[in-house]
Order: sequence, then structure tokens, then C-alpha cells
Amino acid sequence: MGRTWIAIAIALLSVSRDARAITLGFAPSSSSVSVGSPVSVSLVASDLTDAAAPSLGTFDLNVVFDSALLGLTGVSFGDPVLGDQLDLFGAGSISGSDGSVPGVLNVFQISFDAAEDLDDLQAGSFTLITLTFETLAAGTSSLDLTAVTLGDALGDPLIADLVPGSITALALPEPALAALAALAGVFLILARSRPS
Repeated sequence: MGRTWIAIAIALLSVSRDARAITLGFAPSSSSVSVGSPVSVSLVASDLTDAAAPSLGTFDLNVVFDSALLGLTGVSFGDPVLGDQLDLFGAGSISGSDGSVPGVLNVFQISFDAAEDLDDLQAGSFTLITLTFETLAAGTSSLDLTAVTLGDALGDPLIADLVPGSITALALPEPALAALAALAGVFLILARSRPS
């Protein structure tokens, strides 16, 4: 009877481990900048295990944003500190992005690294992509993840907890604009009255 309970416990532990979700979210989770300023945000995979399975071998997902407030100007793959964790040895991967639909960016990457290398060497938390936007108008745009497909080192499906983000573009208030114009006028008068 004792062996049966041990077998059941091991089976339950195995199921719960396999069902553990990784997390996909934005860093920073919220940003505020002045209208007209660029802003960068990273999509981070976390809750993996350092140097152990499961690791991330492939992803395909959409980042959805308000195209009236944000204009996408750049997409870069990989972690700026750790390097591309889906291309550990620089052997290559298949990656790409498609922003042809306003407000929707599709990004994907498939690792060519061996499953053992991904499981043994991949970090437990790392940046998948970094996005750069220009802010077009005042307001707050959510950053949402849709149509998310993830695979482990063997290509088996992974589940993920999805954490949205946001970017707020702030307009300078009218008094601040008037103060800046007045200050510019003072500097212009001082510059003209200065002896040569």
C-alpha cells in the first residue's frame, strides 16, 4: 500500500512540475515619457529554471499597442547583457518580426541550439526582444500579448502567465510651454546684448 502512495505522489509532483507556467511580461511594466520622446521596453521571459529544463526553444506571439499613440521604430532580439538565450553559441536561429498591421507586431524565433545546451545553459530569466517606440500623441497605450505560442527545447508546448504593460505619453502643460518660450526669449535678449 505504501508503494502505491509513493507512486501516486511522484506522479502528482511530475504533473504539477510539467504544468508550471513561465511568465512573459514587459520591463519596465509601465513607462511615462513626454510626447515626441522615444521609449524602449523589453519583453522578458521569467520563471524558467537556471541551467535546467524547461528551457525556451521557440516563441511566436503578437504585441498589441495603440498605433494612434505609439509608432514602432525598432525591434532587437536577445538579452542586452546575457546575449541571445535562444542562440547561445551564435550558430543562428530563425527570427523575424512583422509590423504590417497597425498596432500589432508579430515576433517569432526558433532556436537551432541542441536541447541539452538550452536546458543546461539558458538563464532562468532573460529578455526575448526589445522594442523602441516613438510617442505620437498624449495618452496611455496598453501593451498586450496575444496569439502566444511557446515551445521548450524539444518543441513541446509551454504555458505562460501573460503580464501586460503600458506606455504613457505626457503632453507638456500649457503653462510649461509658455514658461519655456519666455525663458528662450530671455536667453535670446541676453545673447544679443552681450558685448562682442
